[in-house]
Amino acid sequence: MRGYAFSLIELIIVLVIIGVVALFAVSGYQGYIERMRAKNAEANLLAIYDKQKRYKLDNGNYYACATATTSCTLDDINANLNLDLTDSYFSYSIEQVGHSGYRAAARRNANSSLCSGQTMTLTEANSDITKNCNYWK
Repeated sequence: MRGYAFSLIELIIVLVIIGVVALFAVSGYQGYIERMRAKNAEANLLAIYDKQKRYKLDNGNYYACATATTSCTLDDINANLNLDLTDSYFSYSIEQVGHSGYRAAARRNANSSLCSGQTMTLTEANSDITKNCNYWK
């Protein structure tokens, strides 16, 4: 007659199954967190898009703070477009494109293993955001 104790093999199998389930749960959670951070960046880009329209009405051109040799900070964008955006996960820039256009970009900071260095952009043509990372789509 067999007792009610577990053998070592049964215990190891249960631990392996728990480990595999935990691995999938953690990776899914990281993807969820990355998508939520990207949603904040999208909202910031859309706010920049809206404020750029107003800036052009007031000044006759779009605001641009980044060039081939200089970059800008979110503080620069906030000050010049009268915004109050915050984001510690993305770096933002607004570049002049052609004579009368611009490209606003949000680049994922290097502290992310999922989408590090990837960008999302929009232009003055429309508010459709181009996303380079598959987790953001």
